[in-house]
Amino acid sequence: PDIDGFSDNRGWSPAGDVLVQFHFREATSGQVALQSLDPGALPPAVLGCFDPGRTTAFLADEVEIFESMPEDERWSVREGGPVKMVVANWKRPDLSYEEYVSHWSTVHADLVRVHGPAMGFCRYVQSRRTEPDADQGAALGWASAPDGGLSEVWWTSQAAMKVDLSSAEALAAS
Repeated sequence: PDIDGFSDNRGWSPAGDVLVQFHFREATSGQVALQSLDPGALPPAVLGCFDPGRTTAFLADEVEIFESMPEDERWSVREGGPVKMVVANWKRPDLSYEEYVSHWSTVHADLVRVHGPAMGFCRYVQSRRTEPDADQGAALGWASAPDGGLSEVWWTSQAAMKVDLSSAEALAAS
């Protein structure tokens, strides 16, 4: 609810229900995995929990912009552990994908490096589409994927996120 509130206050679209990320050693493995999916072969238990019209998929390179959280803490499963907000990004229609990525990976990334710590960010990652013109989900009857990519913003805990985002410094930085 706190992350949804963060989005609502900015006029963003509603958050998705869930995000599943698969990490592959190489892009071709991800391509093969997506191409081999047969939505008709999914078990009823899986089909019963998602709406294909609101499901999407794309392949991306994960680019870490900054990190101040130890890796063993990042994957902690303890109560009150780390939390991340995932933001789906669509590029402006007047930009090519290359122009979008150039701005996102330089101007935007630099702003997050400077102002993110004031908002309590301890990790920021961009997932940039490896095949910007390919829409792997469409072949499965799924929704279109964001044509920009995904951003991940991490805090040490949900409690820290609430405190950090409500501070005067965070509001000014935002």
